[in-house]
Amino acid sequence: AQAEESEFYDLTRHLLQRYRGSGKTFILQNWEGDWAVRPGFDPKIDPTTEAFTHMTAWFQARQRGIERARSEIKREGVTVLHCVEVCLLKAGMDEGRPCLANQVVPKVAPDLVSYSCWELQEKPEVMKRALQWLAELTPDRPPFGSHNIFIGEFGSPENVFPREKQHAMIEGSLRVSRELGCPLSIFWQVYCNEAVHEPVKTNTDVRGGLY
Repeated sequence: AQAEESEFYDLTRHLLQRYRGSGKTFILQNWEGDWAVRPGFDPKIDPTTEAFTHMTAWFQARQRGIERARSEIKREGVTVLHCVEVCLLKAGMDEGRPCLANQVVPKVAPDLVSYSCWELQEKPEVMKRALQWLAELTPDRPPFGSHNIFIGEFGSPENVFPREKQHAMIEGSLRVSRELGCPLSIFWQVYCNEAVHEPVKTNTDVRGGLY
């Protein structure tokens, strides 16, 4: 934890000094923490209490490092924020099962919380309810106050879904984001990085960029 805190302290100091006056915002975040806290990718297997404890300590160390650097370096035209990304909300919301949102986020109080929304992207009204639940569990933090949650991944691969379904999923995600006043919605992704056939020789060998 001490090493993690020191690394994020050093990185934040560098960013605040190197990019002073640039108008840039840097968001330092993990990838889909509800998978990282598990031994695999089976959503039916709940993480252990020990795993949640260690992940909480990991995120708290990052938050401390960033906050310490921000307190020492005058922020002039550059912002560095810490974000925790979650990816499984429905089971926690509907069944009370443990997840990052209810076990880790309230204890860490990060600047931002991102939701990688693949589990609910096809159900925008349920996604909206899940994001509202996440917002209730997320302590308010500057600079976004109570609007410090956002959709960190959404999209639809063009070689998997018909055009109409692609439009519906993307438009549904953006509508929910606007209705909740999320500060960001991050589109994933313009270029495909997932193959359906190996080796990749043509466009049809990949799932396709997200349209």
